[in-house]
Order: sequence, then structure tokens, then C-alpha cells
Amino acid sequence: MLYPIENRVREVKNLNGIWNFKIDRNNEGIEKQWYAQPLKDTVPMAVPASFNDLE
Repeated sequence: MLYPIENRVREVKNLNGIWNFKIDRNNEGIEKQWYAQPLKDTVPMAVPASFNDLE
């Protein structure tokens, strides 16, 4: 198992928090450049967590 340790080749980033989550059911997110603006119609999700925990 890898542990979160920083060294000269590994950087630790804390991504914990509430994230806006959206499933790309039609696989169109990249084509429509979802990354270029804030997402619409999202579900708030705690990170770390699993989407399955929301249902």
C-alpha cells in the first residue's frame, strides 16, 4: 500500500472537501468542454467518499 509521503518525486495534494459531481452519461463532457466553466446540475459530494454512498 502507498502512504501519502512527500519526497523528491512525489507531491501530496489534499483534495478533501465538498465537490460538485456530475455523471457524464452520454460521454460528452470533453467534447462540450465542461471543464471550461462551472458545472451545472451537479450533486454535492464529500471527498473522500464514494458516489454509491449518495444513493
